[in-house]
Amino acid sequence: MKVDFTKFPLFTGIDRQDMVIADIRKDIADGIYRNVPGLPAHVLAEKIYRNELVELADDEIHILDLYTSASVGQLADSWQDYKENNLETETGK
Repeated sequence: MKVDFTKFPLFTGIDRQDMVIADIRKDIADGIYRNVPGLPAHVLAEKIYRNELVELADDEIHILDLYTSASVGQLADSWQDYKENNLETETGK
């Protein structure tokens, strides 16, 4: 799955009706770097921070799932929404 973390859609409220587009590279990379143990997470944090468009492998998606599920609701909900919409597009579902 490809993700452009420089133009990531974030919900603005609990009703999930409106979104803003934000560059979340530093925030998400810092969060993974500080909170997810292991070399794969460290490599993913660097990959996100240093690139605009990121191609994520299944294991990297899993790391993001773990991190965002323990994050604030805005990021957790926005990541799940993005993932559901984009995985369906890429797999043709």
